[in-house]
Amino acid sequence: MYLTAYRATARLVHRLPLPTGKLAESVAGRQAARGRWVAWAAHGGPAPHIIWVHAASVGEAMAAIPVIRRLHTARPETRFVLSHSSPSVQAWSFPEIDHTDFVPLDEPAHVAPVLDAVRPALLLFSRGDLWPELVTAAAARGIPIAVTGGVVSARSSRLRWPARAVLRRAAASVGYLGAVSLEDAGRWHRLGVRPQVMRVSGDPRHDYALERDVDLTVARHLSSWKGGEPVLVAGSIEPEGERPLIASLAALMGGTTYRAILVPHRPGSETIGRLARRLDDARLPYAVWDASDAAPAPPTQPIVLVRTLGILFDLYLVADVAYVGGGFGRRGLHSVIEPAAFALPIVVGPRWQRHADAAALIGGAGAVSTQTHAQLTQAIGHWLHDRDARRRAGLAARRALSAGAASIDAAAVQVLLQ
Repeated sequence: MYLTAYRATARLVHRLPLPTGKLAESVAGRQAARGRWVAWAAHGGPAPHIIWVHAASVGEAMAAIPVIRRLHTARPETRFVLSHSSPSVQAWSFPEIDHTDFVPLDEPAHVAPVLDAVRPALLLFSRGDLWPELVTAAAARGIPIAVTGGVVSARSSRLRWPARAVLRRAAASVGYLGAVSLEDAGRWHRLGVRPQVMRVSGDPRHDYALERDVDLTVARHLSSWKGGEPVLVAGSIEPEGERPLIASLAALMGGTTYRAILVPHRPGSETIGRLARRLDDARLPYAVWDASDAAPAPPTQPIVLVRTLGILFDLYLVADVAYVGGGFGRRGLHSVIEPAAFALPIVVGPRWQRHADAAALIGGAGAVSTQTHAQLTQAIGHWLHDRDARRRAGLAARRALSAGAASIDAAAVQVLLQ
């Protein structure tokens, strides 16, 4: 009954006229994905050892990479394809992946032809974005299903009726689930995953951050600009955090010698223009910098506004203190794992309670939460001034990361492939 209702609802939603935006782009990409997947498979795509990885967005895709690398090392003949629902993934390239495209619409007429064309040996979900029709169709074909880095928020709508009823059949088909925490494992059990197939393995995102290669080119371009002054990298800035952050930068500029790099979460022309106007209003000296230029000149101002996508991780190499955006708004705090991997002390806004990594960092003195721009100023200024204090906090942040989840999950997935 619930699956029938889900199918009717999905068909309706997939055909509603949507305004322009991320959701409309996602639905449009998924509507046409069936034909592209089948065409790829028809031109030499399918192979005896294909693992289909599904990741909702870029963060979930990155979390799966260390697991993929370990599987490829153990089974060099294995190939990997990646499906996603967020348009943001299209701007990224993953060398480990043979083919990337939107996940087909979650309808039998869309998922069945793709599964039959690609013929994966296993379906691996990163973080747990289970699509009921995709999982049901895969299970009916005898395709094993696994989840790596499995998380379910305590406030997730999936835990409530009717979503839980719709997901129960799909969850029961999971052959292995590596949960990030014991609490996550309990919530997955409520959704219907069998306890005997679950293990609390940890978070493979930590493995990814600790193992990720750094592009030294960005650091070389900024080496002369940095000089000997401490550098704040404010990454993944959301609109709600712009005002308190810039007010803090202005307050610090009066009594502290520092450098700052501002990286918006979406560095489009509208965002860059709005941030530039805010900096002008605060009378802060800044330069807009594009690292994608063939030979970008070093910035000439103490504050750098970055309009290049995908280099935030590399920028942490030149940082002394990190601010992570999202905590002043309702979109959610962005990842604190990357600056922690560089042993940086981290400042966040007040909305962090739903993020286990932030909780661990704050509890371990590797990060602080701030409610107002005055508190933000104090926290950033303290670490910019006090080298020993920021070193202690940075090492505490690094200690909060735990490696090993990717190896555990990869070993379990190999068992399913036997």
